[in-house]
This record gives sequence, C-alpha cells and structure tokens, in this order.
Amino acid sequence: DPETGSEIELDVSLSHPWCADILSKAAREEGAAATRREEKKTELYQSKALPGGATLVFVPLVMEHFGRWGVQAQRFPAYLAQLSRNINLENSLQDFKCYWRKRFAVKLQKCTAKVLIQKMNRVQNEELYIWVFT
Repeated sequence: DPETGSEIELDVSLSHPWCADILSKAAREEGAAATRREEKKTELYQSKALPGGATLVFVPLVMEHFGRWGVQAQRFPAYLAQLSRNINLENSLQDFKCYWRKRFAVKLQKCTAKVLIQKMNRVQNEELYIWVFT
C-alpha cells in the first residue's frame, strides 16, 4: 500500500455453505460460510510478523461456492479503484470487479473439478472393492 508503506497479502479461497461444520448457520445467515472462512484465514495469517517490523495488511478474498462474495472480497475492488485514482491510473471500480470476478470463476472451476475427481476416484475404488470382495 503506497499510502501507508505496508505490504498487502491476499488469500483467495472458496467456501461451501453445505459443509457440515457451517450448514446450520449458513441456512440462517447469508454469507455465513464466507464470513467463517475470512475469520479462519485472518486468524492464521494476520499474526505473521514481517521482518524488520514492516506492517502486513492481510486480506482474505473469499467467495462462496454459489457466488456470494465475502465482505472483504466485496470491499477490495473499491479499495483498488481508490488507490488507482490516487496514483493517477485509469482503472475503474468496474475494471477491478470484473478482474476479480474472473479470478473467482477460475478458482471455482478448479475446485469443482478437484472435488469431482476425488468423488470419481472414491466411487471407482468402492466399485473395485465390491467387485473384488463379493
């Protein structure tokens, strides 16, 4: 961050509101899965000190599997747009939102593919087990 001299560290992740540990809360509160992931990521990374006493600003950018953006992910494009205006760049809020929407879309596709592969492997292993041992 050129204004404060601190370093910004981003962590882009996805959360799923149907996970067992958040399901009941996600059913009652919109964005509960994203909020919980933001809190966990912040606990994990915010306490990491930088060498020489530099300041670290940690920003967890979380999106729920069905498309809801976490609070920090909603705020970050506006922060970037303001920062770009301060240093005379021609990027708008829409530019930054579009950029991050694409990043989240790619992350979502990769995570979905990973889950499908894991499920297929599990099903194949179960079918092999049934075939071999029955």
